[in-house]
Amino acid sequence: MAGDSERSRLFTRRAILIGGAQIGLFGLLASRVYYLDVIEGEKYRTLAEENRVNLRLLAPARGQILDRTGAPLALNQQNFRVVLLPEQVEDVDQLLDKIGTYIDVNDADRKRIAREMRTTDNLNAIVVKDNLTRDQMDIIAVHSVEMPGTDIDVGEVRTYPYSIATSHLLGYVGTVSENDMKEADEDDDSDILAIPGFRIGKNGIEKQYDSDLRGEAGDVQMEVNAHGSVVRELARNDSEPGHDLSISIDIGLQQFVQQRLSHEAGASAVVLDVENRRRARDGVATRI
Repeated sequence: MAGDSERSRLFTRRAILIGGAQIGLFGLLASRVYYLDVIEGEKYRTLAEENRVNLRLLAPARGQILDRTGAPLALNQQNFRVVLLPEQVEDVDQLLDKIGTYIDVNDADRKRIAREMRTTDNLNAIVVKDNLTRDQMDIIAVHSVEMPGTDIDVGEVRTYPYSIATSHLLGYVGTVSENDMKEADEDDDSDILAIPGFRIGKNGIEKQYDSDLRGEAGDVQMEVNAHGSVVRELARNDSEPGHDLSISIDIGLQQFVQQRLSHEAGASAVVLDVENRRRARDGVATRI
């Protein structure tokens, strides 16, 4: 009888210990759930939303450069380009090798693409080659089944109708370099420069007035799945084109002077309207 009583007390103590441990564990779990759901709930809901919805930047159209009569000296023309879709690419080097059998993909292109693959997210298409000819576009389209992760895209290329007469004035545009990104970080202007294939002024008027010509980036919100693939478009804010820039150059006069000096080994010209030019002397306008 005494043995039964001892076993009963031992069982009771063990049951109490086990019950207490269960209550303690349940309390810990409940407190953790409360912490995550109530105290940190807003934080994790935001993170979950960011994982579900991604933002893709849209490049703006660059403003035109016009002469004093309104003739375009620098403008944008539609062009076709082959792009990579990072979320669909398994081996970039292998894919570039295949593309290289149909169009030229040089070492500079490969370095640029590798840099953009590191700095962009999976939603932004990366330009492999732009300004494709009709034949190049057709051959890429025909063989696209063999090259998953490639696509033909419509973009814009900067053209200069009077390049011989104006190249020394207008300069040119080029892709964003690492130095450009470092300088932009200081000015908090790196978002638009991070758009793959975006071009900025590198010299001349294109560089001097780049901030006015480049415009404002737009954006599109994309719903993506767990693999980063686009499910649907949720919202879109169109980009704002850059401002057109009118300069004092008269392209007709520029070409005329260039033609007159074409046979000179080295020459320059200054064109003045002598009859109408005035100068101020002692506060009085004098005809010279």
